[in-house]
Amino acid sequence: MLHSEITILVVDDHPAALYSKSRLLSRHGYCVLQATCGQEALALVPVARPAVVILDAKLPDVSGFEVCKRIKTESISDNSMVLMTSAVLGTAQDRIKALESRADAYLIEPAEEEEVLATIRALVRIFEQDRQNRSLLEKLTRTERLLREATEAGNSGLWDWNIQTGELQWFGTHERLAGVEPGTFSGKMEDFINALHAEDRASVWRKIQECTARQQTKYSDRYRFVHLNGSIYWMEATGQFYYDEHGRPVRMTGVIRDITAQKEAED
Repeated sequence: MLHSEITILVVDDHPAALYSKSRLLSRHGYCVLQATCGQEALALVPVARPAVVILDAKLPDVSGFEVCKRIKTESISDNSMVLMTSAVLGTAQDRIKALESRADAYLIEPAEEEEVLATIRALVRIFEQDRQNRSLLEKLTRTERLLREATEAGNSGLWDWNIQTGELQWFGTHERLAGVEPGTFSGKMEDFINALHAEDRASVWRKIQECTARQQTKYSDRYRFVHLNGSIYWMEATGQFYYDEHGRPVRMTGVIRDITAQKEAED
């Protein structure tokens, strides 16, 4: 199986060991880079962004443990995985130092080829999964930013209510529209009810109960929020209920829109 898109950096100052490890990995389709000292490795990592760095513990300039620590803590890599290696005379203290340096794996050489390859494959899987997770997180961050900008532009907010657990989440400008300080909403349904105008609390709750009793999926209502300074704002809420296989309501999502100006014009 070819892994030509996966780069492995082999760092070893012993020519024979450097050659044998590089040849093994090249034979199995990996793209292999070489370095013979710590400084060379530290210069290559931010440029090549290797998936795995096979790092000898004993190097002529900077110790492999220090190189590993810098790769892991100085953001010079694309979250490269580090496989520390040492000669058969390596001590338990070396293994402890490797762990303290945040190495992802440790092998005593000479190691069986299958053990080396199996370790590399495991580290590559972790590297690729981490890369996918970071890509997904970046997309979610962009989506969250776009959602926030859209709700601000539309003077609206979103909600997601887990009916079974009672957890209520507000997104976008929902807290501002409800007159709640950003980041302070408790996530409890009763605090949403308390933010409503006193004359609307019973009717809003009754409307929700009537919808779920009839197993309606669509929801719409109008109600008022009272801010701490006493000002009153009208909201138009549109949502949807979700039910389980037994017809029990499990979730409700929706959007609110500030219609205060429209309501004042109607009045």
